This record gives sequence, C-alpha cells and structure tokens, in this order.
Amino acid sequence: MNGSQQSVETPHDESVIDVALATLKDRLKTVRKRFAQAVRRGSKNAERIHQLRVATRRASAALELYDDFVPRKSAAKLAKRLKRIRNLAGKVRDCDLLLTRFASDTAQSESPSFIKRMHALRTSAYRDLCRLQRQHRGPGRLKRRTRELLARIRRKGERHAHLASQNFKDWAPARLRVFVSDFFQAATPDLRDFSQLHQFRIRSKALRYAMELVASTFPPEFNTELHPVIERLQTVLGDINDEANFLKSVGKRLAGKVRPSDVDGLKHRLAQEQQALDELERQFAEWWTTDRRDSLRRRFDGIIAPRLA
Repeated sequence: MNGSQQSVETPHDESVIDVALATLKDRLKTVRKRFAQAVRRGSKNAERIHQLRVATRRASAALELYDDFVPRKSAAKLAKRLKRIRNLAGKVRDCDLLLTRFASDTAQSESPSFIKRMHALRTSAYRDLCRLQRQHRGPGRLKRRTRELLARIRRKGERHAHLASQNFKDWAPARLRVFVSDFFQAATPDLRDFSQLHQFRIRSKALRYAMELVASTFPPEFNTELHPVIERLQTVLGDINDEANFLKSVGKRLAGKVRPSDVDGLKHRLAQEQQALDELERQFAEWWTTDRRDSLRRRFDGIIAPRLA
C-alpha cells in the first residue's frame, strides 16, 4: 500500500513561498501525528508504521519540490531527521512483511525458529523507533525544527524579492518538468537489475508526490488520467521490491546459521515467493511497454508544455 492521494488545494494567485510555507507546515505536522500514532497502543499495528513512512516521504518530497526557497542547511538537517525516522520505521515494516508471508499455520509450523527470530528483530526495531520518538518529543525537536525552517523561508523571501513575487501557478509547471524528466530517465530499467528497478521506483515516488503538490494548477485529467498510472507503477514496483527483499532475507538466512528444522520450510517458502516474483516481473513487462511509456511522456508534455509558454 502507498497511502491515499493527498493533492494540495492551492489558490492560483498565491505566491510560491506562501504555498511552500503552508505545505511544509502541514506535511511536517502530519509526520509528528503519524509518529505519535505509530508508537501509541499497538506495537503490532503494521498500518500505522506504513503511514508514518508515507508521511515522511511526503514531507521529504515537499522539501525537494521547494528546494529553491528552503535554506540549504536547514533542509539538509530536516531531511536527515526524516530519513532516520523512515529508516527505523522501515526496519519494523520489513519484519512485518516477512511475518505476513509466514502467517499461515503451515508456514509457522515449517519454520518456527525463523519466525521467532523475526518477532525478536521486530520488537528490537520497534523499541528503537519508540526511543527516537521520545527524543523528538523531549525538547520538541521536530516541532522546533519545523518552526525554525518556516521562519528561515520567510526571511529568505523577504531578502529575495524575485522569489517572493513568483506566482505558484506560473512556477509549478517548470518545476514539475524536472521531476518528469528524472522519471523518464529511469523509465527503461533492466528487469534483471534490481538496482535499476529500485531507482525507477524512487523516481516514480518522487514524481507522484510532486504531482500531489502541484495538482491544483493543472486540468482535471492530470489527476484522473496521469496520476493513476504513476500510482499503479509505484505499487507494482513496490510489490517487486518487497518480493526481492524477502528472497534476499531468507536466502541470507539459509546461507548462514539456520536450524535444521527450519531448512525445508524456508526453502519451500523461498520457492513460492520466487514464483510470485517471476509472475510480478512478467506482468510488469507486459504492462510497462514502450508504447505505454511513450504515450505517458506525450501526455505529460501535452499538459505541461502549454503552461510554459
């Protein structure tokens, strides 16, 4: 799951700095909210962990979109904090995904020691996440960092009139074009190279979240026709990534110390998930064709180009 679409409703006559301030304030507030929810009453709630990771990605996307207006040092520090939260939450989620694949009674009986180990790793990762959340709550670090960031953006706007005077609806198309260009540069990955697939997934996420932030400046088909394609692409690539990570984790376990009672069960699960990965790759190759890619590029150009004139 990737979270529901969250387009930002923005009056077309607002300045970019005003929109950036409102967006970053909202995105970072959501991170704090999701962070608190992820560690409150229910360490087993995988969806809360997932929503925290989505919130950090959306906040990071806003920082990237508005990087011309955000002081570099402030952005770097905040991006580092968001990444740390996301990485710790990611460790918990990785355990959740592994355990999901061993949820059936048969799978649990086949690999009891492995499952016990995954639960222990999950508990440890969750404890680290809770510790980090307490640190952020202590002196109110994340909230204070947000206030400091917004204040610096305001001061930068006051010092640079050409930034403050830019209209959001006029600025958005050219900025989005950068994300679109990065996306299509990664859009022909070798399916046998997971590093290329991973980069394509990263660029599809960046484009999707950037699209959410500028959607109000484009016609309805931007959301109804283009966004669903990017969303589906991100979902499929995410599923492939999850399967690949599962195979890597179980394969690493089999190559190391593993109890004899777990070997057959892990090998059986490995074979099943390899079949699932092969099927996902086949479906992706059939769907993400050269024609579809070129058609999507033309549709983006057709929407963005007229607004750059």
